Amino acid sequence: MRFPIQDTAWFLIIKAHAEHITTIRNGQMIVSKLNENYVIHDDFSVTPLPRVIRLEASSVCNLKCMYCPTGTKHNNSRGKMNMEVFGRIVDEIKSYNGVDVAVLYHGGESFLNKNIFMMIRELRAIGIRLIKANTNGTVFNEKMLIEIIESGLDSITFSIDGLSPQENNWIRKGADYFEVAKTVKRLIILKRQMNSQTPEIHIANTQIPDEETILSEKEVSTPRYLLDDFAEFKDEVIFEQYYTIKWPGYECSAEYVLVGPPSAGLVEPSNYCDHVVQLITFRWNGDVVPCCYDITSEYVVGNITVQSLAKIWNNERYRKLRKSICNGNYMPMCASCQVIRRNFIWRNEMRKVNLNFVKGS
Repeated sequence: MRFPIQDTAWFLIIKAHAEHITTIRNGQMIVSKLNENYVIHDDFSVTPLPRVIRLEASSVCNLKCMYCPTGTKHNNSRGKMNMEVFGRIVDEIKSYNGVDVAVLYHGGESFLNKNIFMMIRELRAIGIRLIKANTNGTVFNEKMLIEIIESGLDSITFSIDGLSPQENNWIRKGADYFEVAKTVKRLIILKRQMNSQTPEIHIANTQIPDEETILSEKEVSTPRYLLDDFAEFKDEVIFEQYYTIKWPGYECSAEYVLVGPPSAGLVEPSNYCDHVVQLITFRWNGDVVPCCYDITSEYVVGNITVQSLAKIWNNERYRKLRKSICNGNYMPMCASCQVIRRNFIWRNEMRKVNLNFVKGS
């Protein structure tokens, strides 16, 4: 939940939503979540340390998705997290015993890292309550699917895009919809056979809208082809759907347009971002970036191999970033972020393209 920071002394606001409660007291912001408080102090340091971590098991990807900086931006400094870097992160987590959630994903395909299952087991062993992963679903064999279930992974999200199988393959260059769908279904069947409740299986569907759809502010819905194809498994899959956004570090080519809905503008409240208060992201090489949107390391705040988590969390760069958001003087990475300002990418002639794909032509 986002809520503005107030500077007025002796000011008290309490607002509750689900498991979140936000309190502004004496000019300091207190965010309660899972019975824990986060306090933003006057110097923009935050206590306690983050309870949600993201680990980039791999920044390498075998696909070239058209809206993703990983697939479209050439970068020679990609790699897979080694166990030395991972071990350093684990040691830091154990030292303060405060992490509830670990997400094994940032910009690449996590399951290209041969140590991914060892990482999941180690995170479980140190008491992480919820472990999640994202995947494009193209790299699995039967053994790996069984290991997903046996490893203790709580949740896995498969990315399948577009309004038809053909459009998925066009957006997610290098993927085959029917092969990925076959993998998801096989994982569900294996869960049944192994009598396992985990992992929870999600399908995330990203759609490239036409301008008319964006301007009408029509709510994005699950495509019919997914509902039909997974009808047999409808109670065992959770669908999530989104429109394409502009990621920091992604430059739209001439064939794409950046557009916001009529109600676009600053998201209210616009001077608070929970990403820089409640979670931290470790890239494959140990670099720390502020949030899941910074796939291309636009703003590195430190490196866990040379600094402690406590020192990084409240260092000058982190506090400067938090202050810039609070004051509305956004850094370039934040200025067009979805947390601050809604915007979507749509493609010229997209309506014609979508109609052709849906018809299968």
